[in-house]
Amino acid sequence: MMKTETKNRNCKFVFYIFVVVFLIILAGCADKQVIVKTEYKDVYVPVKCKVELPNKPAFDEKNPQTAKELSKYYKQIEILLKGCIDE
Repeated sequence: MMKTETKNRNCKFVFYIFVVVFLIILAGCADKQVIVKTEYKDVYVPVKCKVELPNKPAFDEKNPQTAKELSKYYKQIEILLKGCIDE
């Protein structure tokens, strides 16, 4: 009876060793895990801005006052359009 118990233990031991070796071999065949890195980007969407533009003054090279009026016009336009961005 002792021989059968010893034989049984040896069979179980060999079986466990076989299973462990088999699992190690199969683990080596597994695909490498793909590491996904999510990268977030700002996406700018154009929006229609409802701004009524003032009339553009005419520029005269001989009159420096028209240059001032033109610079004021561009300043107004810039302020109006910045208001569209901040909405």
